[in-house]
Amino acid sequence: MTPCRARPQDPSNTRKSWSARKKPWSVPYLHSLGMGLPHGIAINSDSTQRDDMRMFFYLICFSALTVIASQSVASPCDGVDRQISDEMKATLAPAIAKQLDASEVEILQSFRFGRWSIFYVDTHKADEVFLFFSGNPLTTHYVTLWGGAASRIEEKSIKGWVLKNVPGIPRRLASCFAWHVTRHRDM
Repeated sequence: MTPCRARPQDPSNTRKSWSARKKPWSVPYLHSLGMGLPHGIAINSDSTQRDDMRMFFYLICFSALTVIASQSVASPCDGVDRQISDEMKATLAPAIAKQLDASEVEILQSFRFGRWSIFYVDTHKADEVFLFFSGNPLTTHYVTLWGGAASRIEEKSIKGWVLKNVPGIPRRLASCFAWHVTRHRDM
């Protein structure tokens, strides 16, 4: 087997080869714009420079794909109505306060799916709680309540608790609740 040999360059050819031209992603081009490489990338030779720029390019591509992928991932709360108007809060607050034997409540968050609702409320006398309703809170009493904190590793057990203690709740709403309290509590 014969080793591969490079072709001799034609001295009469005055055009620069592709590798010798300034490219928008090349280090000399970036330096001419007053830009450098990220900290930690060293340049020692042409081949190292190409390798470093290739790695830099891959890093940029990977970062962009990670951002795009994280934004396009569906959450368990897709399809769950999280909106609640100030007017609806004002209407529901007295009824919920009465059910909790509290002088007043502030509705902080809402989750609605079908005829089911979960409201995150603050009585200003105790810790905030999530109340689970299987119908209209103005006419039905809450099924159960949940309060406290949960870590990321508890998502599956929280969902199991909801499905066990809130009979008939849609699985999507239970999944949304468990995901919310373990991963996105402040949303």
